[in-house]
Formats: sequence, structure tokens, C-alpha cells
Amino acid sequence: MVPSSFSDTRKKLKDILDVTTNVVVVLFAVVAIGVLVKNYFAPQSAKPSVTVTKGSVFPEIVGVDYKQTTRTLILALNVDCRYWLLREEWQHRMRNLQRGTRPA
Repeated sequence: MVPSSFSDTRKKLKDILDVTTNVVVVLFAVVAIGVLVKNYFAPQSAKPSVTVTKGSVFPEIVGVDYKQTTRTLILALNVDCRYWLLREEWQHRMRNLQRGTRPA
């Protein structure tokens, strides 16, 4: 025969597990519904109206004389691109190359 204290403990654990499971299911449902509503009602992010392809001609940039050199490099990055985050390191290296110093 099972002692009553063991039975009571088992019932309490079962009740705690039931409540915890129900809370987790409700939280998941609320989050899922929130994400679906946000995706449905939120305005779509604006797509760039201008696409840049190889060989694209850029308008004049103030302070830049394209005729000073035979070749000019213009780096155009999307701000959502992961490379945009690395731009400072790249710019630092380019400045060092221009100055003739070794990269760190």
C-alpha cells in the first residue's frame, strides 16, 4: 500500500506540472499571436528605390575630383548588410594604406 504522504506529494507535483505546462502553452500562444499580428499589420519595410549594379554611374560627389586618378573606387553598402558593421575597420585600413603606414 502507498503511504498517504507519498500520494499527497505526488498529487502536488502533478498539479504543479499541470499549471506550469498550461502557463507555458498560454505564453507561447500569446507570443505566436503577437508575432502573427505584428507581421500582418506592421508596414512592410521600404525597399530601396535604386539598385546599384556593377558599372552603375554615380552622381558627382562634392569634393571628389574623378579626373585626378585613372580609376576611382566607390564602395556602396546596404546599411542592413553585415559588412556595413565592419566598415570602420576597413576604412581604418584604407586610411593607413593611403598614409603608407602598416595596418595594425
